[in-house]
Amino acid sequence: MAQVHTHYDNLKVTRNAPPEVIRAAYKSLSQKFHPDRNPENPNATRTFQLISQAYEVLSDPLKRRDHDNWIANVEAEAAQGEAAATAAAAAASATPTARPSGRARHFSQSRTASAAWSAQVAQWNSRTWQPPFDTHRWRRQLWRMQGVASTTRARLNTLQLSRLFFCLVLAMLLVVAVFSDY
Repeated sequence: MAQVHTHYDNLKVTRNAPPEVIRAAYKSLSQKFHPDRNPENPNATRTFQLISQAYEVLSDPLKRRDHDNWIANVEAEAAQGEAAATAAAAAASATPTARPSGRARHFSQSRTASAAWSAQVAQWNSRTWQPPFDTHRWRRQLWRMQGVASTTRARLNTLQLSRLFFCLVLAMLLVVAVFSDY
């Protein structure tokens, strides 16, 4: 599988490096490759720009998450491409001279489907899970499925129902208090 060149490679840190390590790597590399310290190196400016851009992305949590998602997608596409190439090579090498019939045809189709399914599962497993930005997304989705147009309306409906229930309980207590004397 082809290795993807990332901002982590530019700063020479691992993908799970904490912000302190990223900052220290940036400081040391920027001092080492600063154009003012390397006037004889024609690539010093370009190298310094790459290091600065990598630090800009990796120091911001949102940009870093997007970069990690991009890496995961590229690696998943590469894995899927390799799985498809492997499946195509296996299918080409296992192509029979005559078309199978009956039970043999069924099993050959299930092997092809199984290879495609395995490639899809490998792609799903290669993705990294990211916590949702919106923690109450599931609640809004539930309300949407129930036909409530917005969360505000759902909250108002819940509040109105709780007030109605409270008033009914008070009315029942009042009725019991009034009629218990008789």
